Amino acid sequence: MMEHGIFQNQNINYIGSALHTSCCHAGNPNHGGVLTTDLANDFHVYSMNWSANQITFLIDGVGYYTYNPTVKNLSTWPFFEDQFILLNVAMGGIAGAVDPNFTESVMVVDYVKVYQADGVSLDEITYLSNSVKMYPNPANNLIFISSDVAPSNLSVYNVFGKLILEQESNTECIDVSSLKSGVYFVDLYFGEEKVGKRVVVK
Repeated sequence: MMEHGIFQNQNINYIGSALHTSCCHAGNPNHGGVLTTDLANDFHVYSMNWSANQITFLIDGVGYYTYNPTVKNLSTWPFFEDQFILLNVAMGGIAGAVDPNFTESVMVVDYVKVYQADGVSLDEITYLSNSVKMYPNPANNLIFISSDVAPSNLSVYNVFGKLILEQESNTECIDVSSLKSGVYFVDLYFGEEKVGKRVVVK
């Protein structure tokens, strides 16, 4: 994770990162950070390079913390599983009491990009992702999936990464009528390749 302005005693221009695993979470020793400039008013590029052996966090292209445990097991290195990108504004708790006069806050994001290096070319990944359409979106009943080839199976997750449903047949539509209103993430599997989509349930 990357955090900014979460602790009251930290400089407002401090950006920190930590890896939370079953071995290390509260009072986490696996963390690092750096003091930079004008985080609140200027755009910056926040990056994470995640490889098979280590994870490095960067701000504006400069690395400031690398996690590379000597022993990699389920307790220290659960990062072979699928992960999710969450962007949020945290309030209260360890960040301090919320001003009773507070009415709203804004998080301005210019773009989010994900790159993957594997045996599949970027052109192939882009083509597969662009060829898959899900409609209607938003939806309150059925969401239909249009693609050159029907996905072999699919999984639906909520914004907290919890698995909501799985389908290994009838993968050309998803019944979302029983889901609560909100944002969900759908992983569609085409053989060894996966396409992720975001859907909104009304």
